[in-house]
Amino acid sequence: DFVLTGSDDGFAKLWSVCRGDCLRSFGSLDARVESVRFSPDAASVLTVSTDGVAKLWKTESGEQLGLFEAQDAAFSPDSLSVLTRSG
Repeated sequence: DFVLTGSDDGFAKLWSVCRGDCLRSFGSLDARVESVRFSPDAASVLTVSTDGVAKLWKTESGEQLGLFEAQDAAFSPDSLSVLTRSG
């Protein structure tokens, strides 16, 4: 099992629940991470920071796949699309 966290230091982190260690960091972001989400298939991660930027990451490698201006973001149920809200 895994837990995804966001923090004031501008990083999102993927943690192993069983071992308690950090497996991967997603960042550095330029502002506090206030929202983190796994895609339904767990292949991707979305982060949203207080500066109005959402970023899409590949879970396995930590590679950044996309950047969006958004106040909030979510995955579609099939994991193929990212939905964003601005303003």
